[in-house]
Amino acid sequence: MRGCMLVYGLLQNPVYIGKISHKGKIHDGLHDSIISLDLWDAVQDKLNNQSPQPRGEKKQAHQNLLTGLIFDEFKNPYTPVFTNKNNKKYLYYLNEKLRLDKAHPNKLRARLPAHEIEKTIETAVRDKISQLSGKTDRQLLKHVLENHSKIPSYDLVQKCVKSITVHFDQLVIRLDPSTFPKL
Repeated sequence: MRGCMLVYGLLQNPVYIGKISHKGKIHDGLHDSIISLDLWDAVQDKLNNQSPQPRGEKKQAHQNLLTGLIFDEFKNPYTPVFTNKNNKKYLYYLNEKLRLDKAHPNKLRARLPAHEIEKTIETAVRDKISQLSGKTDRQLLKHVLENHSKIPSYDLVQKCVKSITVHFDQLVIRLDPSTFPKL
């Protein structure tokens, strides 16, 4: 992997087109270019198109929204797992303790579809935004209520949810209002 990073660094070096980079800015150099600007631009376009996300965008810290937050009533964690079927990836949260007891009715809640449970939790947290915002001034509360959809799901859930407990007939979501203003 390190070798790959070195190659990318070399390919992005503006020295090849007669320029220098200093503190994130490109300046004219005192040397001639050794490749054409057209070739340089083509290489930079190719690097940008092959990148997993566009340059400058922050990579999501974690793709599994509920990792470390979701447990059964006995404090057994649900961990993210996936399966492939017909070239499609299906994500789940799996409780290994519940999965092992095949005869017990709790086995029904051993594996939760990730998309559905994540959407349910996110919706519940967004519905509680006015409570999360606490005793703030009315203008701030109005602004938060109007713009809460712009808060990324990952940030909202990871910062505002203390824990999620999966019972046989209900979900209990414990929220932490003190972290909401930091969003």
